[in-house]
Amino acid sequence: MSTEKSNGGRWVKGQSGNPAGRRRTGMGLAHAIQRMVDPDKMVQFALDRLEKPGFAEKDRQWAMDWLRAAGFKAPAQVVEHAVADPTDDVDFEKMSDAELDAYIAEG
Repeated sequence: MSTEKSNGGRWVKGQSGNPAGRRRTGMGLAHAIQRMVDPDKMVQFALDRLEKPGFAEKDRQWAMDWLRAAGFKAPAQVVEHAVADPTDDVDFEKMSDAELDAYIAEG
């Protein structure tokens, strides 16, 4: 597939200016790691450092922090937000035309 421009410097209609596609960015490495690493082995690796003797305190602390971050995240908080309708207490049926006009004019 050619990526040459037509005369006038414009791309040929219907032809991609980037035939290789968009460059991979962002999560490429993370996705590769997720495909290649067994989560059970990762957990066992951390548990070994936490529970078995012979590991330094910094290794135990790392294991505890990693397990907490990976498996015991706080659930997402749900925040309900209600906006009061300023017209809830207004009885439009009892208002005169002049009162309605004044209410509309106030915005």
